[in-house]
Amino acid sequence: MPAPVDFAATLGTAGVPSFDAVALMLDVRITWSPPIPPPRALLGDPVAESRWWWAQAMAVEQVAIRNHELIDLWLEAVKRAIDLSQRAVATCPPNHTDRVAMACFAADLVLDACTWAPWAIGPDLPAIVEAVDAYCALLPPELAAARRVRALPLGLAAGRSIADALVVLDGSIEALEGSTWIGPLAEATRSMARVFASLGDATRAIELLDRVRAGLVAAPGTPTDAPDLEYQRKATLIDRAMSLLDLGRIDEAHRALDEVIQGGHPELRTLAQCNRAIARLESGDAAGAEHDLDAAEAAAGGPGPLGWPLVAYLRARIAVALGRDDARKSLDFATNLTKGTGLEWRTWAAFAGHEAAGDPPEALRAYRRMAAVVADARRLSLGYRLDNTALLDKRPHLSAAIHLAAQLGDWRVALEIIETFKARELRVILADRKSGVGSPTSRLEVVERRIDALEFGPPTAMDFAFSEQELLVLRAERVLLLEQEEWQRSAATGLSPASDPPVDDIVGSYADGQAAIDLSFDRPSRMIAAVGLRAGTVVVSSLEITPEVLGAIERRAGNLRSSSPDTLLFDPSTRPAIALEDVVPGPVLDLVDGASDVVISPHGLLHLLSWPAMKRRGVRLFESAAVSVTPSLWARSLLPPNSAVPAGVVAFGAPTGAVANRLERLESAENELRSTLALFEGHRLPTRSAIGPDATKQAFAGAMTAATAPGTVLHIACHATTGTDGTVQGRPFLDGPDDPLSAALVVADGVVSADDLRRQRLLFAEVVLSACSTGWRPAAVADVDLLADTALGLVASVLQAGASMVIASISPAFDEAAADLIQRFHANRLAGELPPLAICHAQRELLSSGTHDPAAFVGFAAFGR
Repeated sequence: MPAPVDFAATLGTAGVPSFDAVALMLDVRITWSPPIPPPRALLGDPVAESRWWWAQAMAVEQVAIRNHELIDLWLEAVKRAIDLSQRAVATCPPNHTDRVAMACFAADLVLDACTWAPWAIGPDLPAIVEAVDAYCALLPPELAAARRVRALPLGLAAGRSIADALVVLDGSIEALEGSTWIGPLAEATRSMARVFASLGDATRAIELLDRVRAGLVAAPGTPTDAPDLEYQRKATLIDRAMSLLDLGRIDEAHRALDEVIQGGHPELRTLAQCNRAIARLESGDAAGAEHDLDAAEAAAGGPGPLGWPLVAYLRARIAVALGRDDARKSLDFATNLTKGTGLEWRTWAAFAGHEAAGDPPEALRAYRRMAAVVADARRLSLGYRLDNTALLDKRPHLSAAIHLAAQLGDWRVALEIIETFKARELRVILADRKSGVGSPTSRLEVVERRIDALEFGPPTAMDFAFSEQELLVLRAERVLLLEQEEWQRSAATGLSPASDPPVDDIVGSYADGQAAIDLSFDRPSRMIAAVGLRAGTVVVSSLEITPEVLGAIERRAGNLRSSSPDTLLFDPSTRPAIALEDVVPGPVLDLVDGASDVVISPHGLLHLLSWPAMKRRGVRLFESAAVSVTPSLWARSLLPPNSAVPAGVVAFGAPTGAVANRLERLESAENELRSTLALFEGHRLPTRSAIGPDATKQAFAGAMTAATAPGTVLHIACHATTGTDGTVQGRPFLDGPDDPLSAALVVADGVVSADDLRRQRLLFAEVVLSACSTGWRPAAVADVDLLADTALGLVASVLQAGASMVIASISPAFDEAAADLIQRFHANRLAGELPPLAICHAQRELLSSGTHDPAAFVGFAAFGR
């Protein structure tokens, strides 16, 4: 054995260990032996020790490569090499130039192992992904980016959220600009493009695939027609074709698939021909689809290599399209074979569509299975935009299911499906608050404490970008944990899981005199379905609204954010008028006639209507009933009841300061707040306030956490924004300024956004938002329709934070009228009226007094319980 001094000389002091160093390691260790500790002469020298481990890891990697056909021996060698590389990185001093190269080597070793034998690595995936994250944190952005992208599919397989993965992807793509996307990087990026496609966002999938195509250029010294490059080009072309199909660009998809079929790798030619069968089906050419599928099966040697679920699904659709007698049998076979795959919901949708004319009840059962599969898929931790994007291609089928239930008079199925797809995130968080999940030892508690430390703790030396990245990951994990807790809570208490709403509980929560209307709006078909509830009686019906009514709804929605709005349009009774009969089916309206309390759960664009002010037979709804609006009936059932009489008030707003002074001074807001304080003081109730220069972000946070008696009202009067204004930063995944999480309250020194609010621990059950457009929420963000009614905007964020009732205005507020209305509201509350009645009673008083134009106050409504 060489003398110790030879080790030091051979290992060197910097740079990748030489061939001699690796050869030396192969000489001193037995191939499968445990790690060999450094010689005594190297101990105490971190650089020498780390290089010892690094050279040893490289040696064992060579052993693994030589034995790659002997899987057990290969796997053992790879595990040894991974362990050795971890030791090298951990031992190397942080400021040494080798540490980056060691981290690159260690990350690549792990990622390559997962690429070579993912089936063998699977059980260790969570730890592997964490290790790659740790290595990437040590690398500069341009080196970390490619490795982060390669790790993304592994992270998804290990249970990480799609939202988290897409945050990392978006942050890495820019750093990869100009890089050569060959081998594993191209494979991983194509995998993420397929994630986009599965979420219904084919446009972004194509954008990502085009980046891959641009990056598939030859590395220096590599022929441009190198086999790996050509394979990746053709494989990318197939993925791109399928995304084109999702966008309805069938001819382009055909041409792309034809190109692969005419001159691609044999395996890819077969896959392309199978996919062309899908393209032919989408274009109505079932016979051509069958020909392509037969040819692909023959080339592949049977259905197995193509994937039995895909072949069964295509055979069933072809049988249906050709009107064959065995279509039902083919569908039955496909529903069993596609179970647990991404094709399952599509198969059930095809089944339901086939049965809709001949056996509607059986079609409805198939639609319920489809809805349950979709709901299970939505249990992934998705942001609101991803969640709604994922529903885009499912919308026609969900709408068909609801309207078939309405035609059959099956209110139970209609209510179940409507509620399954409403207010998903809000419902989960309310369930968390009600059941008190998250013991001090739970992962949820750990995550929340870490979020609090990052958001509210004192500044540290931690790299800002890293802490922001960690926050995004933790927030995504928090949503997933909350959903898991809700699922467990439902099972433990005997309630149905989240994919099957507790319909009987919802119906049973309405006593005599109380009624509810649950709406579902399919904008492309102009169909509105509604379920009406009243004291145990339920009806379901639907109607097709006229183009004129749809135009009036859209005009009013656009007017709410106009720079010079037509104020008369704030009142739904002015031309073009919208009456309740125009948007709610007659049988449902008949059920709620004469009710003393009416709860309305809108959907989509219908959220932007002033429901309490709409007329029925010429009379406004608030004139005859106490009206409240809720994101979903299920979410409402999780909210605690309101206190009979307020216990006090905290008045906040009329801010003056660096940010607030950019806008018009709100003198009426200060008068409103001081009048409110005087009113409560007159009833000898406790009051607190932060007004003018004191209305800061810090004061707001303090008001949220200060000890407060149950039943205390939080009254806020200030300016509000409905989106980004140069101060509020946009959230991830948004393509435009209409960020519903950046709608905000303007305070003296900044803004408090909806995203800030939803993560507060609000101690007030009742909140008054006396400001412009606080009840507004978008119906779409960029090109994505918000189909799921996920918790959006200021109202939903306040409900998430802890309130059970919010008074807010959908339309811009008129200062004097708003102040007058809210004073009457408080007086009614102090007289013992519950919030929905108190605000409606106040609106009746103003309407009869004639003091203000109705457009000045009918935008206000009670949201929540």
